[in-house]
Amino acid sequence: MHSITVDNIPNEVNIADFLKEPEVHSKGLANLCRAAGLTFQKLLELSTATENAFREPYEDHHKAAISGAINEFWSQQSYTVHFRVDREKLSISIEDKTYGKRIPPSDRSDGFRWYLSFYSTLINEVSSTDTTFLLLDNPGLELHPDGQRDIKRSIEEKHSAAMQVLYVTHSPAMIDSYNLSQVRRVDLLENLEGTKVRKLQPKGGDDFDLLEPVRSAVGASLITSLMTNQYNILGEGAADRPILEAALTLCEGGIASKVVVNGSVSESLSMFPSFLERAKLAYVVYTDADSGGRDIVGKLREAGIPQEKIKSLDALAGQIYPPGTDFELEDLISDELYARAVLETYPDKPVDVPKDGNAKRCHRYEQAFKATHKIGFSKKRVAEKINLIVRKEGFDETSKQRVKPAIDGLVACLQEQTALG
Repeated sequence: MHSITVDNIPNEVNIADFLKEPEVHSKGLANLCRAAGLTFQKLLELSTATENAFREPYEDHHKAAISGAINEFWSQQSYTVHFRVDREKLSISIEDKTYGKRIPPSDRSDGFRWYLSFYSTLINEVSSTDTTFLLLDNPGLELHPDGQRDIKRSIEEKHSAAMQVLYVTHSPAMIDSYNLSQVRRVDLLENLEGTKVRKLQPKGGDDFDLLEPVRSAVGASLITSLMTNQYNILGEGAADRPILEAALTLCEGGIASKVVVNGSVSESLSMFPSFLERAKLAYVVYTDADSGGRDIVGKLREAGIPQEKIKSLDALAGQIYPPGTDFELEDLISDELYARAVLETYPDKPVDVPKDGNAKRCHRYEQAFKATHKIGFSKKRVAEKINLIVRKEGFDETSKQRVKPAIDGLVACLQEQTALG
């Protein structure tokens, strides 16, 4: 259980008092020490040392351990958490690139203090117990939206493989508009019939307030992008967007500046395409060449989306793979470029490049990360890294030859709609 009051991390403690009953004296500091690898036996040993030269290497080691961990997912600022061990007290201070001095936790923002306390507690809960469910009530309430997204990413990518995570939220930032299948509706039924959990099915009337976070998360995507562009590409999944945006750099004639990539139709299905169809805007829906993509095509056709505005990867990319082979947009990227993007995304968690096989590349990397590091693999983060590499250096020749026909086909579909209109 985590409580910002109970698990608050103090500026300093008397070591003798703290070591008598760490959990009672300061549960938050006890969690922080464990997360940094600072055992209570080592703390006692350091407090009795007479030479600073003996203590400083250990202080630096544990500083690096906890600072690297919290900065892995915290994107707002790079922080360094310092431990200072004297004969009588243990002091905590925090340094960043904004201020030129170390600042005690009490002088930091409520949001960062919550994050440091929560992260330390979470590390201990995951590593030291066999708990299978993590229940959170409005996690990250003290954080601004970007900080809440960092918390969500940390839970999903670092801890979700070890436990089932359930949380209640009123914040749109904690809901991924590209992954609405994560959202569940919980109803307390009348007449002692218990509680029922079901997939979210948007309705009006009484459900209006319940859907506010979902409507806000999706609405932001609609308002900030679809309304301001002449052409629209809707990707199948969230990981498609960065690669499709990178692919637009291969276009000529300035059309890239008139195209916005959005989605994800795998979650919203006909909502985005139907919106664009009613608005009479030029759009095309991209789907992967696999069973998931084929299912989406069927559902879009049932919703009345014209076939000519749905483009599957196997039709766009040509004969890169034998007929009947399932593949995704990521499989158009060369092995070398994709491996580089994975390494730059996970620099401290290297894996052997998965050998070619029947499984799609992302699936092979998922298996490799699970087997090697016991963590999940985010193809969306890797896709974002590919986007950064391409915008800076361009595609390598193999990737360019594979990607260009696909993006040309999507753009041609958009231009044809404009010409017909």
